[in-house]
Amino acid sequence: MAGMIKNYNAKTDGTCLTQELYETMFTAGNNTLYTENTDLKLTNAWNWGNVNPMPQAGSPAHNGASFTGLTGFETVTFRGGFGTQNWTEGWYNWDRQNTTY
Repeated sequence: MAGMIKNYNAKTDGTCLTQELYETMFTAGNNTLYTENTDLKLTNAWNWGNVNPMPQAGSPAHNGASFTGLTGFETVTFRGGFGTQNWTEGWYNWDRQNTTY
């Protein structure tokens, strides 16, 4: 998670899990918090008119994936949805609001 406005474990209505449980689940899931979106070093992930979600050189998304105890998944080294191939290219429209259908 990166660049969040609100802390992921902040209680809002009294029915949320405890902070300790959130932190345990977060850590057990091999997750990492980043202060800023730019810390992820993604090429152009937040410009909806020209999205390119690919990790740049030095991005923490290039490694750290963990598939321990999981079956049915392709084992990869990258974290998140993108490694070296932009699988959305050619079929997904990132700029739907400005597209004439």
